[in-house]
Order: sequence, then structure tokens, then C-alpha cells
Amino acid sequence: MTVVEIDATYTKPFAASTVQLSPGQTMNVLISADQSPARYFMVAKPFNDVPITADNKTATAILQYTGVPTSVVPALPQLMPATNSTGFVAAFHDKLRSLNSPRYPADVPLTVDRHLLYTIGLNIDPCETCLNRSHLAASLNNITFVMPRTALLQAHYYGQKGVFAADFPDRPPARFNYTGVPLTAGLGTSLGMRLSKIAYNATVELVLQDTNLLSVESHPFHLHGYNFFVVGRGVGNFDPATDPAKDRPSQVALDRDKVAASSSSLVSGTPPLRVDLNKVREAKRYAVFQAQREGCLGSYKSFDSSFGNYLVPVIPSNDFFVQITNK
Repeated sequence: MTVVEIDATYTKPFAASTVQLSPGQTMNVLISADQSPARYFMVAKPFNDVPITADNKTATAILQYTGVPTSVVPALPQLMPATNSTGFVAAFHDKLRSLNSPRYPADVPLTVDRHLLYTIGLNIDPCETCLNRSHLAASLNNITFVMPRTALLQAHYYGQKGVFAADFPDRPPARFNYTGVPLTAGLGTSLGMRLSKIAYNATVELVLQDTNLLSVESHPFHLHGYNFFVVGRGVGNFDPATDPAKDRPSQVALDRDKVAASSSSLVSGTPPLRVDLNKVREAKRYAVFQAQREGCLGSYKSFDSSFGNYLVPVIPSNDFFVQITNK
């Protein structure tokens, strides 16, 4: 297989017999049908490098050449990486590169306005109605998000008070050996709807640091509505004095909207080039206007612009409704 795209972003093509995906991720690969005509098994199994019981079933499908009868027994796949092969996963992700060509440059911002360090934790919080009066809780910077009863954007736009606090910390409250021996005490979190406000057009560096709270774990991350450049990854604790020098933005940076931080690891990223949001809004308004003008019956329609592809609701024009009414 040749990997050519991940999460709607082109990559520098590379050959692979096995690929790795985190929940919610997508990937496009090209397959060369150059083997002897037959039927071949395709195999998928989970990646789990932490001491937590997980469903270890293997899923199979069959790739069948045209003209080959279904009675032919599929060829068994070659040996796949072990379920806990962190080395394979790290090596696979190291191959993901931006195209970084004159037509598709990797214009990574080199001046950062704000530095964020988010630790990822698996904690234990009290729960009177749960078994053992406790339950597991995920956290960032030792804060567990509580789902609000009022939509956060609604509260922001209408100035509703008391829905959230804009005081999410840029760094964890206490420093410790994040990836040392797993901690077994002091595992409670702070609960709340705490957000972090980013200045308009700011360039932000975000370091995702896995921790040993209770156990290390693999975490997929998605930045909704935005892409970002992955500029570095590693194993162990992030060192702001030495690790940034190891990043290779022009070679490694891949424009993504989601990324996985595997166990005992760290990922560093920055948002892409600054975008004129007024132009983006104008492009969206034009797309809606075009849909209204065409009076299409479909629910959605895709429009291309220099700022990206948009899937917008198709709103029939007033003339369209008049025509329907008169029929």
C-alpha cells in the first residue's frame, strides 16, 4: 500500500504493509493489484500498549481479484506487529510528512505567541452511586470537564454568566515525573467548565503530555474546526529547554485536525498560517447565496473556494417556494 492522505491532508507518499489509525481518523491508501490473482485476507486488530484489559478480537475482510471464484481459500496475511508494538506505531507516525512542495508548502509559524502544556490523566473521583463509591475520570491539567446544560457558544454570544469560567490553566497545577512509576494516590481531579480563550490571530504552541496517573494510555485528540501542524513527538517528559530544538518543522510538520498521543509520549503542535476570518465568512456567505439562487432541492451541497471546501445547507429561494405554492 502507498499512504497518500490522512485526515483530509495529503502526505508525502510512502509504502506500508500495515497502517495505524486512532478512533475518528481517516486515511487514503493506494493499492497496487500486482499479486497473483487470488483472494487475500485483510486484517485489522487493536493497538493497546497499556496494562488495561481491552477487546483483542481480530477483524477480517477479503480482497478478491476479478475472475477468482469464491471457493478459493484466501491467502493468510503476513505477520502483523504485536498488539502492544509501540515501536511500530512510533515508526509509522514518523513517516507522516507534509508535501512541503512549492505548490503545497509547509508554512509553519516560527514565532509563537502563546505556549500551552496540557497533561493527559486518568484519575479517580468520588461517586456515591458507583461501585466502590468512585469512578474513573479523564482530565487535562488535572481538570475534568463537566458537560454544561447551556451550550457554551450560546453562553458566549449572549453574554450569559455562570455557564463557564475562562480560566483554564496554560500548564498543569503541579509538576512531577509525568512518565515515571504510575501514581496510585492523590488521583482526584477538579471538576468544572473551564475554558481557555485564545487571542484572535494568535499563533499557539500546544504540547500534549501523557502522564502516569493510575496508568498510561493512548489518546486521540481532535481540534474541531481547525487544522494544526504536528511539529514534534517523543517519549518521556517534555523539556522546554531542549525538545523544541529537536523539532523539524519544514520536514516533519503535517497539517492535521486530529492526532494521537500514545502512552508515555508527548506531541507538539502549532496552528497553521493565520487566516483572514472575514474572507472565510464571505466565502461561506457566497456559498449560501449561490445555493439560494439555484433553489436546489438537496439537503446539502459542496462548494469550493480558495479557503477550503464547505458543505452547507441548501436553502431554496423565495421564488422557489412561490413556484411550489402555485403548483
